Amino acid sequence: MRIAFFTDTYLPHTDGVVRGILNFKSELEKRKHSVYVFAPKGGSKNKMQLPQKQHFYYSSLSLPSYPQYRAALFPYRALKEVQAHNVQLVHSHSPATLGIAALAAAKSLHLPSVFSFHTFFSSATHYVVPTKHLQGATGSALWHYVRHYSSQFDVTTVPSNFARKQLREHDMDAAVLPLGIDTKKFSPGARDAKLLSSYGIPKNSKLILSLGRVAQEKNLEVLLHAAPLIKKEHPDAFLLIGGKGPHLEKLRHTAAKLGINSYVKFPGFVPEEKIVPLYRSAHAFAFPSLFETQGLAAIESLSCGTPVVGAKKSASEDIIKGSNGFLCNANAHEFSNSLCTLLDSPQKYRAAAKKSALYFDTSKRTDVLLSLYRKLV
Repeated sequence: MRIAFFTDTYLPHTDGVVRGILNFKSELEKRKHSVYVFAPKGGSKNKMQLPQKQHFYYSSLSLPSYPQYRAALFPYRALKEVQAHNVQLVHSHSPATLGIAALAAAKSLHLPSVFSFHTFFSSATHYVVPTKHLQGATGSALWHYVRHYSSQFDVTTVPSNFARKQLREHDMDAAVLPLGIDTKKFSPGARDAKLLSSYGIPKNSKLILSLGRVAQEKNLEVLLHAAPLIKKEHPDAFLLIGGKGPHLEKLRHTAAKLGINSYVKFPGFVPEEKIVPLYRSAHAFAFPSLFETQGLAAIESLSCGTPVVGAKKSASEDIIKGSNGFLCNANAHEFSNSLCTLLDSPQKYRAAAKKSALYFDTSKRTDVLLSLYRKLV
């Protein structure tokens, strides 16, 4: 099968959506399917070598308040590439400019089409609109637009039951199709004391980990206010918040103000080769975000045998079940209590954490994706 992926978020940016797209692409290609990717071209300062085979990049502009995200400019020649490569199905991973190009290609060439809803855009309007009042109005307008956009595809998918409920509240429905992870790569292993030392974390400390985009909507202030409460119960506890984003400096300033810099670390960008060792080295993973449609970082942590504390009324409800972690309200008191429970006996939860992640293995999720594709084609 020949499939076109259209996405407004792609390498060199590596958030959860990009990782999920890459995992699907890799697994489809292992099964001898052809995947053509249409994506925005990164800025001139970016020196990362982007893949070229079966990739088509379009000039783009970055968002002033979040330069890692880019909008492709006039990507409508994509139609010719779709036609030239005899694409059989169009899969849009974004409703922005490349998403519009995906829709145009599907309609013009009468191709079956899928739209995957990955992001609650209405919760990120603060990047483009300055005031609360305007943010609310913009959010409503975005839901109206996404509803219209989604209605023009054969199938819309979402990565969690939680996201599906949110769409239903806005008069949309969707099939649940989670993004997958490589459960062999993300697997339990020994603690990396040398790596922890490089981040200023003592060898025998108890580590609470958070990895991902450092953005306002991730609700990471909850962890900063929970940190002193955890430190009282576990004097050997450390918190590492890894990742980069527009909210990083504000978090560092808040940590300094709270006087917790000695045991709360902000290493910034974490290279790919250090991600799995960090998951393996942690006693618990903290995930207070209410913004996610799925939460791939939490699933990666579980796959490495590290239990998770996530927020109620979020996509964590799809991930944290049984004895692989805890769900709690997104406040400092409840998060500190739940994290302390995990620090008391992390081994009690590790086997269940790994087992629960197997459902999200990319191979299994690709089976479901291909079944959907075949029905449409």
